[in-house]
Order: sequence, then structure tokens, then C-alpha cells
Amino acid sequence: MRPPTRGQAVAGMARPAGRERLSERVSSALPRSDDAAFDADFGELGEKIVHGLQVGAERGRELASTAAERSAPYAEAALERGRELANTAAERGKPMAKKARKRGEKLADTARVLGAELADEAVARGSHLADDVRKRKAKR
Repeated sequence: MRPPTRGQAVAGMARPAGRERLSERVSSALPRSDDAAFDADFGELGEKIVHGLQVGAERGRELASTAAERSAPYAEAALERGRELANTAAERGKPMAKKARKRGEKLADTARVLGAELADEAVARGSHLADDVRKRKAKR
């Protein structure tokens, strides 16, 4: 729901009937008195409260409008800067990705060669250790 714009009524309070309803609600919530002057004072209090609410609502709308107007250029600048940064990252990222891929391929080749050598050595050591264990068992 959009807030009312300048000049629009806030929940029916701008009309005298709205002020009277609020005044009646405030008066009904307060202790009763038979003194007519006392009731008149509360009626004025209700009107003052309504007026204060109307002024506060109007000021809030003005502040919101001002904030929206002032923040729009910053939001546009941030959006444009974000686009520029994304383009720069994309441009710089391609060569880096190629280098990373080449380095990854070299590392994979190195690991494949060393892995095979290490596996052969492990098999040889394993056979040697197995022979040693068999000899020890035979001596017992």
C-alpha cells in the first residue's frame, strides 16, 4: 500500500468528521465528568492530538520524498559502477582462467608421473617388507 501523497487525507483525519471521531474515542477512553468545561477541554485535546498526527504524517511524507529524490542519483551511480566493475572482472578473469587451466594441466601431469613412480616404489617396498615379515615368521 502506497503512503498518501501531499494533500491527501491520512485515514480520514483531515475531515472534521474524522477529528470528531478521534475526539470521541479519546474522550470515551478518559474518565467521565459532569463538568461541561472539563469535556470541552478534552475535545480540544483530541483536536490537538489529531492536528499533531496530521502534521507528523505530512512531515514524514516530505522526508520520505526528499530521501527518495536524494538517494536516486547515488543508486544510479552505484549501479553504473557495479556494471563497470563486473566488466573489468570479466575482462581480467579470462586470461587468469586460461593461466590457471594451464597450470592445472601441468600439475596434473606432474602428479600423474610422480604418482606412478611413487606407486612403483611403494610396491617394491611392500614386497621387500613382506619378504622380511616372512623371514621373521620362519625363524620362530
